Amino acid sequence: QRGRDHGEKLREKIKECWKFYHGLFLHVGWTDDEIKAAMDAVAGCVKAKFPEYHTEIKALAESSGRELWEIYALNSRTEILNGQRRNIGEEGDLGECTSIYVPETKILAQNWDWERRLEGLFTLFNITYPDGRRVLTLSEPGILAKIGMNTEGVGVLLNLLSHRDVNQKWGGKGRKDFKGCIPVHILLRSILDSHSYKDALETVKDCELCEASMSNLFVGDKHGNYSMIELGSTRIDMLSDSKDEGKIGLAKPTENLLPIHTNHFLRCGLESKVTGSASSYARQARCESLVKEKWPNLTVSDVKSILADKEGELPILRPYVPYPAKQVHHCKKRKRNLRRRRRWKTIDKEVPTYPNYKPVLECKICSRTFTSRSGMNRHK
Repeated sequence: QRGRDHGEKLREKIKECWKFYHGLFLHVGWTDDEIKAAMDAVAGCVKAKFPEYHTEIKALAESSGRELWEIYALNSRTEILNGQRRNIGEEGDLGECTSIYVPETKILAQNWDWERRLEGLFTLFNITYPDGRRVLTLSEPGILAKIGMNTEGVGVLLNLLSHRDVNQKWGGKGRKDFKGCIPVHILLRSILDSHSYKDALETVKDCELCEASMSNLFVGDKHGNYSMIELGSTRIDMLSDSKDEGKIGLAKPTENLLPIHTNHFLRCGLESKVTGSASSYARQARCESLVKEKWPNLTVSDVKSILADKEGELPILRPYVPYPAKQVHHCKKRKRNLRRRRRWKTIDKEVPTYPNYKPVLECKICSRTFTSRSGMNRHK
């Protein structure tokens, strides 16, 4: 019933969400046949480990009028984007998320920097179970869960991580041999459905991963326990401060780290490599500096102030900047007058001023934007 309600009530929003992500998947080098093959492997894993989630996804797909593989692709959007074959790093510097936990005051918080056009689609799901448990999660239409908390006092945040040299191996060279995995967003739902902090960690430990399984699942509870669980393809490292870390077979850090995470690896054997943007490293350093000023007794007001910090060229709270790779629309008329100036217009009224960015050029046909004429001329 939950899946049917989700699909029926958010049918149009799911359609818009799929339109955005499908265009993005194609833009970063996937084909529909490859996505379908990957989702077959993922669905098999989910059905075996979490049959109730598989049933919910099937009902969601049927009631929303989408194909099953499309809903699985939305729930696997992290893995699909991690497994990109086209390097889009030069097209922009994605901000992404900054997460904090304060054990003393039990505050778990993050900001979530993503695509402007998705703001109107974000949805707050209130899930109630027969035993009285409730889950509150902020997610996107068609996706079972993302960040949130439950009435058992367990909460979870998400930081996307990536390491292209590993991620691109998912499916092999020909993208025909996909290893199944439990997608990050299904893992988030399983954490939120947990009865305790320890149950949440056990669930993650026992789940199948693949080459594209890279994220930080930031779990905290009402007792001051926390774990920054880095998924590093086939390896899991837990950066924690709790009574249970020694009982679940995950790695404990060799030195103390503040419970702060942005979008690069702190462990998983990748800490010596550059695995994030300049923004990620700048936000981590700035956040640590601000947190230390009032540690360990930060209040809700303190945490909000830190996550709203705008200092520096790559701030924690970043204004929207042009990021062409995320402003995607398939242009069906792309062969017509590709280089004629009349097809393009310059837009800058709604784009914040930001270092190293030029006025934006927008395609009049498909509305895709570019920060350089060379990018415009390569548009297909």
